Amino acid sequence: MKSVMMEDSQRLEQMIEGALDSAKETSKSPPLSIEQLSWLAQLMTIWTSAYLETSCRETMLAYAKTRSAPGVLKYVDHQLQYFRSPRTKEMIRLVGWFDQRAADELETLSEGQIAASIDSIVTDRHALAHGRPARVTVHSVRSYFEDARRFTRKMHALMGVTAKINPHRPTSRTN
Repeated sequence: MKSVMMEDSQRLEQMIEGALDSAKETSKSPPLSIEQLSWLAQLMTIWTSAYLETSCRETMLAYAKTRSAPGVLKYVDHQLQYFRSPRTKEMIRLVGWFDQRAADELETLSEGQIAASIDSIVTDRHALAHGRPARVTVHSVRSYFEDARRFTRKMHALMGVTAKINPHRPTSRTN
């Protein structure tokens, strides 16, 4: 497997983990108010959606980079700029353009809870972006993010792309 630095998605992952850590620290002086926790949950929703979009784009680009001529890679890079809505079915369809077996495995993995989490994050992000309320909590975003991370790590493995993980930051569940 080729190891590729996936800087943008890893930076987003670290930002989300930092925000989650901040939200669970109860010894803060003063503790976060309900309004602050609500804003934090909304911000993490936007970051988690960006993490899915960026991770999918980076994975497909890394996959193409190891298998394509420079001209094809340039075309793939250009086309991936139009990938904006990381709903489960859209990510699986994108993966299928590169490797149908990997797409089939991701579809099996994402049945049920993972697809619901990913699609909820994207729906909530769209609501927030258009000025509509999104009923998210730090707890729900934490769960959604863990499911999103399981999906993206499985996608990396299936596509033969491994991200260089920051050795100073422990990772939680991996698949």
